[in-house]
Amino acid sequence: MNNARNTLFGVVGTVAGIAITILLTQTVLAGIISKMDWFAENGLYSYLALLGVIIIMAILLIPASLSKFACGHLFGFIPGMIFAWVASMIAALFPHALARKWLRPWARKIIEKHPLMEDVEQAIVNEGWKTVAYTRISLVLPYAVLNYAFGVTSVKTTDLIKGNTLMIVPSAIYTWWGSQARLISEEGFSAQGDGYLWVMGFSIIFTVWIIHHLRKITMTHISEKTVSE
Repeated sequence: MNNARNTLFGVVGTVAGIAITILLTQTVLAGIISKMDWFAENGLYSYLALLGVIIIMAILLIPASLSKFACGHLFGFIPGMIFAWVASMIAALFPHALARKWLRPWARKIIEKHPLMEDVEQAIVNEGWKTVAYTRISLVLPYAVLNYAFGVTSVKTTDLIKGNTLMIVPSAIYTWWGSQARLISEEGFSAQGDGYLWVMGFSIIFTVWIIHHLRKITMTHISEKTVSE
C-alpha cells in the first residue's frame, strides 16, 4: 500500500513539476527573458556575465530550467544548448563545494542518527556517477537542490562531474523550447506538434523509474550489509 502511495505521489509531483516549469518559462517569464537582449549582443562579455548569473542561480536554488530556456531564447538552439550545458556543469560545482564545506558536518550528524538515510547514501555512493547521471536526465528532479544534496553525501567530486555530463539532455530540451519561444507565444503549443507531450511523458516515466531504482539499490545494500554482519 505504501509503495503504491509513494509511486502515486511521485507521479503527481512529476506532472506538477513539469507543468509549473512550462508555465513559468514559456508564459509568465517569457516576456522578461525576451528583454534580456544585452546578453545576446555583447559577445564574450555576455557569455561571462550570463555564466555568473547561472552560478548565482544555482547557489540560490533557482530552477535551472529558467536559465536553459533563456539561453535558447538568446543564442538559438545549438549555441544555447552548448553554453547552457557547460555553464550548468560549472555552476553545479559551487553549491556542491559550499555544501561539502559548511553543511556536510551538520548533515552527517542527522544521517548517522537515521540508519535508513545512511543506507540510502551508501547505495548512492556505490553507484557512483551513474546515480548522478540518472538524476540529471530527469526534467523534474530539482537540479539546484541535488547540487547541495550530493555535496553532503560521500559522492566523489569526480563522480559528480562525470554524472553531470548527462545534463546535456535537459539542456537540449529547455534550450530548444527557448529557441521556439516567439513562435509559441504567437501560435501556442500547437506550433510544436506533439513533441513536448512525448517529452513530458518520458520524463514522468523516467523519474518514477529513478525513484524505484534508488529504492532497489538501497534494499540491495541493506541485504548485503545484513549478510556480512
